[in-house]
Amino acid sequence: MEKTIYELLNEVQVDFTEYEQIELSSEEKDRYKQKILMEVKTMKENEKKGKKRIWKKATAIAAACVLVIGAAGIAANPVLAKQIASTVFGKLINISREDKCMVSQEKVYEKIAEHAVDAEAEMEKLQDTDGYVTKIEEKDFTLSVSDVYSDGNSVFYTISLETENEDLKRADTVLLYEQRGQAGCPWIEMKDGMLPFGGATYSGLKKSEDGTFVGMNQVSFYGSSFHTESAKKELQSMIEKEGRVVVNWDIHGVTGIFLDQEDERGNFAETTFIKGEWNLRFPVPVDNSENQEIEINKEENGILVKSATKSKTALIVSVDYSTYATKPPYDFEIGDICIIVKDMEGNSLEWLSSSDNGLFTESIEVLYDGQKDLVVEVLGPSEDPTFEGRNYNVPIAEIPIQLQ
Repeated sequence: MEKTIYELLNEVQVDFTEYEQIELSSEEKDRYKQKILMEVKTMKENEKKGKKRIWKKATAIAAACVLVIGAAGIAANPVLAKQIASTVFGKLINISREDKCMVSQEKVYEKIAEHAVDAEAEMEKLQDTDGYVTKIEEKDFTLSVSDVYSDGNSVFYTISLETENEDLKRADTVLLYEQRGQAGCPWIEMKDGMLPFGGATYSGLKKSEDGTFVGMNQVSFYGSSFHTESAKKELQSMIEKEGRVVVNWDIHGVTGIFLDQEDERGNFAETTFIKGEWNLRFPVPVDNSENQEIEINKEENGILVKSATKSKTALIVSVDYSTYATKPPYDFEIGDICIIVKDMEGNSLEWLSSSDNGLFTESIEVLYDGQKDLVVEVLGPSEDPTFEGRNYNVPIAEIPIQLQ
């Protein structure tokens, strides 16, 4: 299997004595970086078209990254440090390319990787690191928090697990349980000891090519149904004063599973279950410098798009559907809609998370790349008797929105 650009960047060794040492301004560095990234983009497009000799060029691009930024620039720049020094995002991207069910995740990983920082290095910046744990080392496995990022609305962090346990190594996916059969959910700490749960996205750790299990978790804290107003204010005050939040995650079981096999109860077949009591607790710097809340207040067919909150990585759109839901004779249930955010070409922005914000009010968080004009599409459930569960394919509203 051919290597990703991230793996190539990892392997490049450059003898700087062979090159003239040139001091570049920050503007010049940014300009060169953009040229290099454009080359990477072209290379990836050519790869999809089946053109040859791509990876020879990729090696040259990787070397250019090192040369343009220089050793000091790499250490100071989280984006390029990520591409050159870390392989977790590279492995996740590679997995998403091969798994048809995860194909849309490639853009998510790339976007978060641009802003994420090394978890352990971030912890070491603090004067008091007592109680922080970014790595669990057991005889059967080593579990590490690798990268962290928060835009002020959600926290993202990558996890990697290495093991020599033969039963664990046979698994397709590793699940980290709070208790057996129930996925462990991380929490955001508060000053008074409370740990208000904000909603989490967790799908287990996927096996990469080298046998390491990797994954990315998300904890959101923008949904009002998860917090009291006082808790939300306390959280925002903590972010303003300290510039970070703390994630706390209890894990009581590590389980290997086969995704294509079931046991007698209809659950995923286990390769092994390792019981224990472990805790990961780590600081996450918050970068909300570009966050902006925009009032929208556009309505169609009883669906009101109230507002949008944008950050460097994500867009949160808040929708109130109380007018539509309460129109007779419709018997509506809370959460009985599907919200999709699309660009003007009709492409759906990648979903990150969603949250009920109260009675008939919901927010959706999507990956955001600076688009000014978007469309919020709202679908309702059909009554298709051949479909088990809810099938959301009935158009309710299609509302164009403009972001400043």
